[in-house]
Amino acid sequence: MNVGSPPRRPSSGPGRSLPAARGRRRPASPGPKAPLAAPAQPNEAIPADLVEVGRISDAYGLAGWIKISPHEAAPDSLLRGARSCWIATGVGARPQRREITQLRLQGLTLVAQIDGCADRDAALALKGSALLLSRADFPATEPDEYYWVDLVGCSVLASDGTALGTVAAVEDFGADPILRVVDAEGETLIPFVSSHVVSVELESRRIVVDWRRDY
Repeated sequence: MNVGSPPRRPSSGPGRSLPAARGRRRPASPGPKAPLAAPAQPNEAIPADLVEVGRISDAYGLAGWIKISPHEAAPDSLLRGARSCWIATGVGARPQRREITQLRLQGLTLVAQIDGCADRDAALALKGSALLLSRADFPATEPDEYYWVDLVGCSVLASDGTALGTVAAVEDFGADPILRVVDAEGETLIPFVSSHVVSVELESRRIVVDWRRDY
């Protein structure tokens, strides 16, 4: 099981209202991604599985382009394959679907042009907004490859059957990803690597680990 390979690294840690994908395990050759979504439609229902994948950090230029800070390395961002995204302008704000007309890499960030954003003032008005995609639109994973968002909420059991808690977040401190597992007794940090992860059963929302609470 290839749970020790480098994940896609988020630009900032977890803790948002929507736990972002922020880290599918990196394939050997990602290659180009197909479009993830069709252009926006009027009065479209908001998907229940939206996941935050980045933030609008600033305006870019004078023609309404936005600068994006993705929650994973910019070259690997899911936004690069998206034809549209959902934008939430504040906590509790109703997300609005917007078509992405152009998007490209700009250093460690992305810059994009979206419909309805024709000048710098309109772009600045979106600064700080969350960018979201439907989890159903994420590209399929390779075998033994996981999106972090799918691990959050899974029950974690030791190999002897002891319940250790539930995954509250997947942290990345620059080495191996860490499962932050919590229960009534406190918090347990478990490296998400093949030497400690016995199995990941997403259908049953369960992860089995070779780990004890007192490690």
